[in-house]
Formats: sequence, structure tokens, C-alpha cells
Amino acid sequence: MIEAKINEILIDIPTDPVEISLDKGLVIHSLWTSEEHDNVTKKEILKILTDLDIWEDVTETSIEEIFSYINLIDPCQKPQVLCPTLRLFKKNYGLHLFDEITVKEFGELDFYMNYLDSPVDSLDKICSILFRPIKHKNNNLKNIFINIYSKVFSKTVKPLMFKNYSIESFNEKHLDNSEYFRKGFSFGMAIGVLYQFSNWMNLLTKEFEDLFEEDYEGATDEEKKEEEISFAQNWGFYHTFITVVPELSERNLWLDKNIKEFYKYLVYINARQLANKKNVNHGDR
Repeated sequence: MIEAKINEILIDIPTDPVEISLDKGLVIHSLWTSEEHDNVTKKEILKILTDLDIWEDVTETSIEEIFSYINLIDPCQKPQVLCPTLRLFKKNYGLHLFDEITVKEFGELDFYMNYLDSPVDSLDKICSILFRPIKHKNNNLKNIFINIYSKVFSKTVKPLMFKNYSIESFNEKHLDNSEYFRKGFSFGMAIGVLYQFSNWMNLLTKEFEDLFEEDYEGATDEEKKEEEISFAQNWGFYHTFITVVPELSERNLWLDKNIKEFYKYLVYINARQLANKKNVNHGDR
């Protein structure tokens, strides 16, 4: 936060992602990625940051000087603060352990990570999937005092500490919480979640890298091949899941299983198909 004097008025201007709401951060991110980085756009961003419509006559030099302190235009360049448990609008939320993500949860997350131009645009949905209401928790005396302090002195988002906790199982109704995260969550906290989850997804891809190697051998029609590749890329994990498990009854059995268990199943399917192909080729000789 910096203090600037505009038209003889001292104004506090947020300069860091943790100082603004997710709602404001999404609007600013959209402006910066879709508009020219000119003085008009910068004035509009300052209007959003300060909730003041006083920037029209401010000189370009002054605008540039203020923007030299602002560190929230491209927040994905560095990790932001991540708070795994918090209180938001009188309800306790806990961050889902990434290694316990189910097939259903991963399908939703993969969709919102790739649905718009940038996963930042879907941060409210991503947070509402990964952060869910806490249903059980255990604590110790130290954490109890820390939580009391947080509830008294923190403003909208109140960071909490628990010895351990469990969260509600995911269902589509949790996506309705996205509005709470837009209004009450900080942009910096949301970026922290995205940064950590993106790292985990990269590790998952590396762990099962054989599944993500592009192999279009056997395609004879170039135009058809390109259409199929484009379709698969657009629908991502959902396309893979429907293709591998076409029967609805079988898909329902997979939804609550761990995503890594499903990927291991895919590894097995690929290995079995390769073995069958080798056996067929051997029999043709």
C-alpha cells in the first residue's frame, strides 16, 4: 500500500495482490490482458483499486510513477501467500490435500484451468472447489489462541490454524461459494492457491509422463487428424475420461476414486494395448 496525493487529497493505493479482493483482481487482470497498456487502461485500474473517480486529469507522469510501485498486474510471476485454513463469511474453510483429489474433482479443476484464456479468469471457481467447508477439526491450546486473535483483528478473511481437519466431499453446490471467494478472498491468496495447484499438476504430469506423450500414429486423413487433436485438447481430461470409460455406470464408480489411481489404470490400459499389438504383429509373421 502506498499513499499518494491527488488533487490535494491523500489516497491509499493498494500495490500488492493480497491487498485487494479476488473480485477486483479478476477485473484488473481482464483489463490488463485484453486492453492496450496505455494511460486510459491504467487510470481505469486505479479507479478500481481506489474506488475513486478522480484520475481523469492526472498527468501521465504521475500515473507512471504510481504504477512503478504496483505489483499486482502479473502476479503469477512469483508465488503468493497461501493459507490452508480460514474463516470466510462466518464459515470455516479448509484447503483440499492435492494428493487426495478424486477423478470428479480433477475433472472439474481441469475444466476451469483450461476453460477461459487463463486459469486466473476462473480463480473463483477453482478456489470454491479446492477450499470447502470444514466438517471436523481438532486443535491444541496454542492454535486456539492464534485463532481468537485472527478472528478479532483480521478483516474479511480470517486465517485459522488447526491440528488437523477434514472437509466436505465435493458436489456441484460448492461452486455456488465462488461468490464468497470473489468478495471475501484476496487476489494474492487465490493466486497462491493457483501457483501451488499448478505445480502439483506439473508433478502429476511428470509422474505419468508416458500418458501425455502425443502419439497420432496411423492417422491417414490429415484434416480429420487435426480435428480430433483439437477436439481432445479443448475437452482435456473430460475427453480422456469419456473415451476410456464410455459406460455411464462404470464412470460413476470411478468418480470418487483418487486421480492417481485412474492414471495408473490408464497406464495399464496402454501397456495392455501395446502387448496385444505386439502379439498380433508376431502372429502375422
